[in-house]
Amino acid sequence: MRRILVLLGSLLLGGPVLAGDVAVKDAFVRLPGVAGRPAALFLTVENAGIADRLKSAESASAARLELHTHQNDNGVMRMRQVEVIDIPEKGSVSLAPGGLHIMVFNLDKTIKPGDHIQATLHFEGAGPVTVHAVAIATGQAAPKAADHSDHSGHSDHSGHQGHH
Repeated sequence: MRRILVLLGSLLLGGPVLAGDVAVKDAFVRLPGVAGRPAALFLTVENAGIADRLKSAESASAARLELHTHQNDNGVMRMRQVEVIDIPEKGSVSLAPGGLHIMVFNLDKTIKPGDHIQATLHFEGAGPVTVHAVAIATGQAAPKAADHSDHSGHSDHSGHQGHH
């Protein structure tokens, strides 16, 4: 019953919900500037407990999602896929432009700026966490960190309608 009240309170207040000790917030998807190119999912993972690992992600709005990072290759920044993203004990990790991120391949072509995309992140310890990320255009500023209107981090949206 307490979990239901916490989820309901978070839905009404728009804040992140814990999945175990992990909370996901400030999620947004930067849409590709060129049709057919991948989009990118950015967010912040906060961990109040022991170390955890983000193992994978999936979304019904895309063919596949991959964990990626940027790596300096002789002065040229290149993206490369990573198997996991480590989440430190009692720490946080930002998936942000120019660093760690989640590539979104073959995103539903009907999604436009302002729409919300649902994705499920799979953590080794915390398990699945469902997030809703607002879509933004290439070149558009990232949503303000204090704005949780996208309901990022909610681990349960049963009965929540109107999202892609």
